Amino acid sequence: MQGSNTAPVQGGLKLQPLRFMELSLQDPMRCILLSHSGPVVVNLPRSERYALHKLLVFGERVQAQRVKAMKDLAQSAALVDYLLKYDAAVLA
Repeated sequence: MQGSNTAPVQGGLKLQPLRFMELSLQDPMRCILLSHSGPVVVNLPRSERYALHKLLVFGERVQAQRVKAMKDLAQSAALVDYLLKYDAAVLA
């Protein structure tokens, strides 16, 4: 995921596009977060799309990123497990 798709930003950090993120951003849910300064409307990816995104990212990670890959897999599995129990229709 490194290469010419990175963009330098302040502090020497580099930004790079997240692969498959566009899948998560399709048809987002609008939600309200409550904060000390008041409510904030945010767009969040739908759980089923985010689970698929995490599964795809898991498959793309190189051996050096196995810890992150296992975290991606665990997050995807947890979301799918929840959806199967409480909202299986979204997985059809």
